[in-house]
Amino acid sequence: MAAAGAGDPSAVRTSGIPLSARPRWGPLLWRGCREPGPDALDADIDLFGWSYGGLIALEAATERRGLRSVIAYEPVSKPFGLEAIEPLRAALTMGDLDQAVEVVKRTMAGYSADHVAALREDPVWPVLRPLAHPVADELTALNAHQPAFDRYRGIEAPVTLLLGERNENKPPYGTSFAVLAQALPQARLVRLPAQGHLAHTEAPDLLAKHLIDAITTRP
Repeated sequence: MAAAGAGDPSAVRTSGIPLSARPRWGPLLWRGCREPGPDALDADIDLFGWSYGGLIALEAATERRGLRSVIAYEPVSKPFGLEAIEPLRAALTMGDLDQAVEVVKRTMAGYSADHVAALREDPVWPVLRPLAHPVADELTALNAHQPAFDRYRGIEAPVTLLLGERNENKPPYGTSFAVLAQALPQARLVRLPAQGHLAHTEAPDLLAKHLIDAITTRP
């Protein structure tokens, strides 16, 4: 499986071709992420992405044939998180990852001060700190990119969209997800019970189960 997602961009598999020859969705990857490994994003793989990486996965699938499946967990598209970019850059310039995570959670995601205070005491907080490094660049690339919504219906591989039940129809993740879901009427929609945008840290076994289900139940 190839993975695309915020916080571990080196996990993204791409074709390793020159920047000038990379596909139309390339700036999403190359402006927002570190240079990945040399493996190719070829046919006969299951492609998974989370959040920003979910958009990359869907955009890639519009131009790749022979993928076994595409799975996107709460993909997002523009406009998204514009108000968080400058505060994030300021926090990262100061090397303050705690502040960067707080910007992501409060300014971008809209969580309350009490929620973030509780999150700081949770074991997930140290996991979130390094994930904040690429977010400002990712948001910049995300908001500069126009998704190829008119091509989503033509994705040949089976598509599964994962949505955290707590985010359904709620900004920013649920409302952004709804826009992408509307462009993918052929997709199978799976709701993750009692989850939001961080099932990989809060309920990894549940997320893994649904990923396995999506891969093994494809037509």
